[in-house]
This record gives sequence, C-alpha cells and structure tokens, in this order.
Amino acid sequence: MGYYSSVALVIPGVNTTAYTDADAFGTNIAIDDMPARGQIQSIRISDLPDAVQNIDVIFSRASITSTNNVALDLTDALANDSVIGVVLVDTWATFADNAIGTETNIGLPYNVKGSLNIQLVTRGAITLATGDAPTIVLGIEY
Repeated sequence: MGYYSSVALVIPGVNTTAYTDADAFGTNIAIDDMPARGQIQSIRISDLPDAVQNIDVIFSRASITSTNNVALDLTDALANDSVIGVVLVDTWATFADNAIGTETNIGLPYNVKGSLNIQLVTRGAITLATGDAPTIVLGIEY
C-alpha cells in the first residue's frame, strides 16, 4: 500500500457572487496524475470565508458538466453510471478571515481509467472575498 496526496488544486471558476444551497461551487476538476485505483481517505478544502457552510464533494469517472454558481443538476446517466460517491465536508476550523474543512478516514474506493473528476456543491450560503482562492487536497491510499 502506498499513499498519494494531491497538490493543492485551486477550485476553478469560483467568484465573489453569493452562492446559495445546492449551487455548483466552481466547475469540474479533472485529476490526471494520480493512481488509477485506490481509496480516498481524506479531503481538505481551504481558503474559504470564516462563516463557511458545508460542501458536498462529488467524485466521478466522467466529467461533470456544471455552471459555477447555478444549482447542480446531474443527469441520470452520470449519477447512475459514473458517480463514485459523495463526501460531505462538515468539519471546519475557522479563523479570523478563513476556514479549513477536513474529512478523514473516508475509505471511498475508486477505479478510474483516465481522470478522477470532482465537483463541489454548496450546502448553504457562501460568499467569497476578492482574492480568495479556495483549494482542495486529496489523500489517497493505493
């Protein structure tokens, strides 16, 4: 068994327009340079406002078509055939002007040919400040 930690991936497409519950938070992230199979063991999301809400992280074998800051609507085909799982990030450490969310001991197995795709979805109102650049890091056991 080995352990892989992704670099801090900037969540693409986010902006300072207020997000509401169930909005796509950024757009699809495709990770190509990781083991083809393993278990997602941890997730860290950082550089969010200190009044953060929970975030769902969707993992998929196929790219997830989304529009930033619009309610996410997965197709039945994607949900049934490609989604590996969803992890709720609901453990947050808040500081003066930011928050870091971490989930550990996840144990979500995956097997992909090509990219592992990720889409984040808000579970409440989030408003980013100018200059915020939220990132996500995955810890994977393979």
